Amino acid sequence: MLKLDDFIIKKLHVDWFSKEESPHLPKENPYIDFDISRNIDNKRQYSVRLMVSSYAESSDKSKILISVDIIGFFTFYEDATEEEMNNTISLNGLIILYGLIRGQLASSTGAFPCGKYLLPSVYMEEIIPKVIERKKKKPKKRKSK
Repeated sequence: MLKLDDFIIKKLHVDWFSKEESPHLPKENPYIDFDISRNIDNKRQYSVRLMVSSYAESSDKSKILISVDIIGFFTFYEDATEEEMNNTISLNGLIILYGLIRGQLASSTGAFPCGKYLLPSVYMEEIIPKVIERKKKKPKKRKSK
């Protein structure tokens, strides 16, 4: 029903901090945000942007802080209905991209002093409504004259 056509990683930032350093850590761990756009020329194509920040502390009290921004490009097959596309893109698209991020981070952090970092598993069905609610509460920026 849904096919990942391609993805790009806009940002993959990893910082390692010794136990003496005190980095600013996100309030939520992991902190997740996303945006979903539909191609106006082809209603079966979507782009899903996933932004994740996370941190962990190792046994030696050093810390690793990550920030990732990934965009996935998806196409629904011809037999997908409008309702199926609307109900599927956020959950399935985000699960696919989160899995890609987990693999990229594990590979990228393998040589860090604190060892390989595995992004925590999440239950995306719980995350999505929380992100939507957070976005509703966020005050809109006023346009300057």
